[in-house]
Amino acid sequence: MWELYLISRVGALHGILCAATVISVMVSIVCFCASQTTDDWNGEKVWEKSEAKLKHTSKNFAIVALFSLLGVIITPTQEQAYLIYGVGGTIDYLKSNDKAKQMPDKVIYALDKWLDKQIEDKK
Repeated sequence: MWELYLISRVGALHGILCAATVISVMVSIVCFCASQTTDDWNGEKVWEKSEAKLKHTSKNFAIVALFSLLGVIITPTQEQAYLIYGVGGTIDYLKSNDKAKQMPDKVIYALDKWLDKQIEDKK
């Protein structure tokens, strides 16, 4: 049960990281554009200190966007986490169980006998 809870939290974390990436990219772009438009019509700097702060803020949000994007790439969605948990456990079980290893051969033999019987019945 604990694993299912953690999988649901991983899904929520993925959503938060997606939102952080989008917001950080938007804020970074807005701050960068605002820092480039601090000139007056005459070419004089209107906001000297504001330009430096905006560039600094833009860089900081770009770094946050980069790390949150990395988190989005690494963190699976809730559906992917359920798939990893379910299929991974099943594969591990099938690899370790001797009876499960014999099943493909038995299935092929049973299918062969069944098809032979079907062919004979049609004749």
